[in-house]
Amino acid sequence: MVHQQHVPRSPSFANPAAANPSHVPVGDTNNAAEAGISHGTQSQSEGAASEGGQAVVSSSAADDDESGSHHIGSDIEDDAPGYGCEAVSLYPGRNYHRRPSASSTTAYIVHSSYGQPHSDRAASTRSLWARELDYREIGGRRYCKEYFMPNDEIEQLRLTIQHQVLMHAFDGELTITPLSNPTHVLDVGTGTGEWAIRFAELFPDCEVVGTDISAIQETQGVPMNVFFEIEDAEEWDRPIDHYDLVHLRGMEGAFRDWRCIYEDAFDSLKPGGWIQVTDYDGKDGSIQFFSGFSPESPVFKMMDDLFVGAEKSGRKRGMFHLDQQYFSEAGFVDIRVSEHILRMNLQEDNVGKLWLMCWLDGIEAYSLRTLTEQMGWDADVVKTACRETAREIASRAQDSESCKTMVLKMRTVLARKPSRDESPGPTSSSDESTIHGESSDSTSEIDG
Repeated sequence: MVHQQHVPRSPSFANPAAANPSHVPVGDTNNAAEAGISHGTQSQSEGAASEGGQAVVSSSAADDDESGSHHIGSDIEDDAPGYGCEAVSLYPGRNYHRRPSASSTTAYIVHSSYGQPHSDRAASTRSLWARELDYREIGGRRYCKEYFMPNDEIEQLRLTIQHQVLMHAFDGELTITPLSNPTHVLDVGTGTGEWAIRFAELFPDCEVVGTDISAIQETQGVPMNVFFEIEDAEEWDRPIDHYDLVHLRGMEGAFRDWRCIYEDAFDSLKPGGWIQVTDYDGKDGSIQFFSGFSPESPVFKMMDDLFVGAEKSGRKRGMFHLDQQYFSEAGFVDIRVSEHILRMNLQEDNVGKLWLMCWLDGIEAYSLRTLTEQMGWDADVVKTACRETAREIASRAQDSESCKTMVLKMRTVLARKPSRDESPGPTSSSDESTIHGESSDSTSEIDG
């Protein structure tokens, strides 16, 4: 297991407007603020966001050459921000060079320390033209491509808070994978890049690549060994037998075909490499979470339509993709399943408050696009229902009895690609299942 032993730092975010000139401003408030729950880190993160790194673009994977430099597209003007910065970059190029593809929409994050002394940390600059970022505005929130979750500033802050909650759930460990000296790690759906950055700090000799469809990763003070690339995992284009670990977290509802994702990850892992997938029980878990709410609460109609809409979109919600059979069919062995129970107890510790903020700001993020696009809801109706639900969540969370039912299950599957002297086979009897965070009178059996 890999333990994070450094002091957490203040979050900072890339300025989305730099990568997308048609940036959509978000509202002046959010559900957490309306419910009277303050973000303890908001002032710091807002300051960091205002300083934000300049976004500089690498327009196509086909621009990579054998030297390992990340070239800026030929359509950039000489006086464009960051022009020529690759020529003075102190950062080495990645060891893997993607094969040219006319249809590729991958863009690389270009590290540059132009005019700065050599150091192990430097400003990261990124360039991605708006035409390559399929950003769209829905109900006042900003989205990318077909993904149902937004990528605006409110969501970026929620992701950073969520990272702290998950770190607490895992006892400060970034991964439960048994790693010693990894050399290449892939973080799929990296979001703001928090996990990838922390892992790169912990293993400075390991090349960590974070991929995402959105350009919202940090651009200031990132380690030299972390690289961010704009890429859709459903168009997987990764080297074979290359990674020690492929990591996915919070990707429920992101893909149409999870089996293909696991098969591609299997091919990209070194023999003996690991895949770790962590997700919430967003479907059955949400139903249980809201079971104690008043029958008149709008959340029930909202949840019913939400899951129907997700089915219609072809991107189902829930934990079906964490079925061990999916992993064994892809060729993995040594499959281990663990579960954590996340509680919203404001009386016990500060983590309960952070988890509450994730829920309050996550209700709208989780629901808005699916309900409007798939089920025909009006955006204002969705937002009103989300505000009412958020107020009820906040009220029940502060009641010592009501909060006992407000729990959510999180499952992690860890699986290994067989080494060269092994053969892929069915799930063995050595596979493990554990559960964390349950009360003493509960069973440790994993349910579906």
